[in-house]
Amino acid sequence: MFKVNCLILMSAIGFGACQDSRGTKNSELPAQEVLMNDTMKSKNKSEAIELLVSPSTFDINNKNKTGKYTLYNNSDNEVIVSSSIVIEIWSGNDWQIVPLVKNFVFEDITYATRQKESQDFTLALSNILEDGGTVKGKYKITKEVWTLGKESQKSLLSAEFEIK
Repeated sequence: MFKVNCLILMSAIGFGACQDSRGTKNSELPAQEVLMNDTMKSKNKSEAIELLVSPSTFDINNKNKTGKYTLYNNSDNEVIVSSSIVIEIWSGNDWQIVPLVKNFVFEDITYATRQKESQDFTLALSNILEDGGTVKGKYKITKEVWTLGKESQKSLLSAEFEIK
């Protein structure tokens, strides 16, 4: 039942990102802890789970804006990350969701990253952003993460990058 609900939620997030060409304000997203400092923390200690985008700056003139985002798990626990992403652009006042290409969907897959390890994921901005990554600005990618066995304690982990 959890996987079905998760699939429905991820599909709704992906569908909303694909269909709303005006963008959606961050305040319209479901309430969850968003960790802007790129580090997931527990109540007891910093677990040092970081998300970084490489390169941190993409060239606006490059038609193949492909990079990667890396999940660094420096904690003592295995962590799980969903396959879905949300990409937003800073509008000067708040973050706006960037529309993805029409009919783009995320598979209902999660990835495990063992303690003290990292995992790379391809970020093909030219292929997934509706505008192909042709708008200059400050962006962020957000992923849903949680500690293995603690699915009810999900957090949103973000990393910023730029298109110049």
